[in-house]
Amino acid sequence: MDKNEIAYQQLLQGIQEYTQECLDNGGYDKTYTAIIKSVTTQGYTILLNGQTYENIKTIGGTCVVNETVKVIVPQNNFSNMFILKGGTSGEPIVGGVSSVNGKQGDVVLNNEDVGALSNSYKQKLDLWDLLINNDGSLSLRYNGG
Repeated sequence: MDKNEIAYQQLLQGIQEYTQECLDNGGYDKTYTAIIKSVTTQGYTILLNGQTYENIKTIGGTCVVNETVKVIVPQNNFSNMFILKGGTSGEPIVGGVSSVNGKQGDVVLNNEDVGALSNSYKQKLDLWDLLINNDGSLSLRYNGG
């Protein structure tokens, strides 16, 4: 392997590690599957990824011990997690809001409304393909644009 190939591999490894760290620690909502371990007047005790969390509240219904539930972690902040339950009849839950980010009526949100990057960033990434490997790791492949 020549020095250019070594430099390329090191750069690629650094990009992969940074990208994985951003995905793991990014401030976005994450959904997990957990098991209800006990019920108290303060909330539910759940087992999530081998760790026990206590006094977790629920939205949309009640839970029973040993039930498998979906847990939402807003902005990757585990202190704000909650259990998301659907309706009991299997019917969709429909509701309305009067405004979103101060906008009313049929609202169209743009990247600034939700704190996302603009499409101009996409152009810089078009030269690279982000691949998800079988083991769950990430790889970048230069596609030549």
